[in-house]
Amino acid sequence: MLSFNFDNASRLQAETSCDIATDLSHLLCSNSSLPLASPFRFLPGMSLRQNDRGPPESLCASLDLPLMVWLLRVCVAMTFFGHGCLATKTQPGWYAYLAVVGIGKKIGGPIMVLIGYVDIALSLCAIMLPSSALLCLLLCWCGVWGFATALMRPLSGESWLQFIERSGNWIPAILLLYVESQTMLQRDPEGKLQKDMAIHYTFYDYLILMAVICTAMLLVGSFMRLTGVMQDKVKSK
Repeated sequence: MLSFNFDNASRLQAETSCDIATDLSHLLCSNSSLPLASPFRFLPGMSLRQNDRGPPESLCASLDLPLMVWLLRVCVAMTFFGHGCLATKTQPGWYAYLAVVGIGKKIGGPIMVLIGYVDIALSLCAIMLPSSALLCLLLCWCGVWGFATALMRPLSGESWLQFIERSGNWIPAILLLYVESQTMLQRDPEGKLQKDMAIHYTFYDYLILMAVICTAMLLVGSFMRLTGVMQDKVKSK
């Protein structure tokens, strides 16, 4: 009899705790008057706000998108601006990365400077361009180029930890691409506002484009390395 009472008490305590957690999650997730986002929103089954007239809102709709977008924009811009400024000064240690794709030091100097100015231009675009298909295309290149430059380090003989450490060079660009593409899709589901595009591209379309760019870069790099067309020419005496 005594054990039965203890079992009932334990069961009642567990049910009460579950009810409190459920009520708290509904309060934090559904009350739009709360100024701060709740961590309950990111838990399975609690991340989407319910409404009486339709399905749950998307995850993007439950976040503070303007703040999130600007944080990602600043992150991408600072990464490419810093990388570009260093590249314009022709870092001696970066010649080994260019050698992976068969580019010699004599040709690599001007190429490195050109890469630097392109990166600086991309950083300005990440800050100044409005949400558009052009921005998404530039973010595709930012993601691919950040991934490629990080991958050059282990391919040149350095540790793979150098690649893992520089995952921040390309993951924010892909995340910003996702947010921008989803924002455009919600605002313009049929692509009517995109004057420069025949159709509206989704995030997965951009991922396919990034895969195509990566494949093209791999083929071009392999060709230059095998043929030596970008190597320094040794003058015969």
